[in-house]
Amino acid sequence: GYIGFDCTASSLHVGSLLQIMILKLMQKHGHRPIILLGGGTFLLFDFALSQYERRRLKGYLSRYVSPEVANLLSDDSTELETVLRGANRSIAVMFSDIRGFTTLSEQYSPEKLVEHLNEYFESMVDSIHHDHGSLNKYIGDAILAFWGGIFSAGPKQDCLNCLMSALDMQQRMQKLNAAWAQQEGRLPLQVGIGISFGQGFVGNLGHSKRMEFAVMGDVVNLGSRLEGATKQYGCDILVSEPFYLQSRDDYHFQELDIIQVKGKTSGIRVFTPVCAVSEVAPVWLSVWEQALQDYRGRNFTKAREQFSQLSDLYLNLKTAAQLYVERCRQLELAPPPEGWDCVYVMQKK
Repeated sequence: GYIGFDCTASSLHVGSLLQIMILKLMQKHGHRPIILLGGGTFLLFDFALSQYERRRLKGYLSRYVSPEVANLLSDDSTELETVLRGANRSIAVMFSDIRGFTTLSEQYSPEKLVEHLNEYFESMVDSIHHDHGSLNKYIGDAILAFWGGIFSAGPKQDCLNCLMSALDMQQRMQKLNAAWAQQEGRLPLQVGIGISFGQGFVGNLGHSKRMEFAVMGDVVNLGSRLEGATKQYGCDILVSEPFYLQSRDDYHFQELDIIQVKGKTSGIRVFTPVCAVSEVAPVWLSVWEQALQDYRGRNFTKAREQFSQLSDLYLNLKTAAQLYVERCRQLELAPPPEGWDCVYVMQKK
């Protein structure tokens, strides 16, 4: 029941009909020749049924994973059943959302809105599948995807694949927006992406007659919260510390803050990707790290001056740098108590 495929009942029905037909023929023509015919027919039927079920299985899987992964899993029914039964697994979770979607939707007719979204979803999901990710669901205009739950290449590679997909999605958005700019009535889209890594439940969930493949847990909730926080820091991608630890050997990251998101009682360090380690890190990255170190070391005046310079010189840092400039000004006037943990409590989801 938990696998959720609907071909079993129809297959048994066809099998029962075939048995009745063979018994009728046995009664009419005698037993010996028809037994051979019946056995051969059953073999052919069993082969045809297995091929049919395999195609149905691949069709089911193709909703979530790339064709390559669907082929792999449909060849190993034992592993697939284990996955669908449900288990806690290490997963990288990506939550992407269109910013300002409510305002955007008011400027489109329903038909044009669906057309616009379908073109967006087509490109984004292609990117997820290209980097071996699994699509879980659409939540309105948002996309929930994960790496490692159905097919894992190992935690580090799963996280790297997730990051590569997120960066590719950024590039795809630029191309889509450039194309839409040439079309009358098409508006650009801006997308925020939150990424986390940790243990989460992966498997079928729901009523015995209506199952849904789901990913659940704090790792999923955190991915959603991080997506919401991208706006506050003026970045497109925000990742959690566990994800950063899996990816830092391959990518340079800018540490942005220690935040406590809604529903959590402790802080978590958050980062945004900068460039691959094979590339030279930008000059501003070391300046930012020093300013952040001074801020956490309670040297607020020096930190404010550095953040202010970064804000003036680098447009991509302006939002985050100005956030720290304002914090430093407030903390210069009212220093934090001893034992300050530098955690910023998020007021919004």
